[in-house]
Amino acid sequence: MTLIEQIKQLLDNQVHTQREIAAQAGISAGALSAYLKGTYTGNVENVEVALKNWLSTREKKEKVFVEAPHFIEIPTAKKVFSALDMAKILPTMVTVYGASGVGKTKACQD
Repeated sequence: MTLIEQIKQLLDNQVHTQREIAAQAGISAGALSAYLKGTYTGNVENVEVALKNWLSTREKKEKVFVEAPHFIEIPTAKKVFSALDMAKILPTMVTVYGASGVGKTKACQD
């Protein structure tokens, strides 16, 4: 896949706009537009180097910055789950207490 095809695919999938790509790659929006049309009269090599660097950086970001997990079952959460299970099994209420910020509320929500 050529460089132009890769950029056009991102544009077609509406991942980025031409203005965003140009700004992030460090080239003008007009230069990018002309390059994609094949009518750019400036130094094409400079535009291609900037776009290749931008694509490479973008791919690295996608690999490194994955979405954070919604919930991690830590020991406190396991204790909260056990208490809630007991409340379900037995016709009783349970009290969940502990230090602030250890995940009691989040465990109850999940």
